[in-house]
Amino acid sequence: MTFKPSATYQRNLRNILDYYTSVDPKLGKWILDHLDRMKTHLTGFPEACPLTSAPPVRKFLLPKFPIRIRYVYEKDTIFLISAEHTKQDKPL
Repeated sequence: MTFKPSATYQRNLRNILDYYTSVDPKLGKWILDHLDRMKTHLTGFPEACPLTSAPPVRKFLLPKFPIRIRYVYEKDTIFLISAEHTKQDKPL
């Protein structure tokens, strides 16, 4: 499985990591660990996460953190669209 992060995903993830690392340096590492687990899960089950109101976009909720990852799965490729705090007002 190939993961292709968008510029928006990379920028948002950097902001999230910067914030949580400033709160506690361990939190940034924990988030990265959960993202690795997410990739492992999606590699085996790319269509397991629910579709949003704008298919084919799916959302993965990071365990223990209020972070939502939006992605699209197409033929052995997962396009990572965005990383967001779950309290952000998003229509999807």
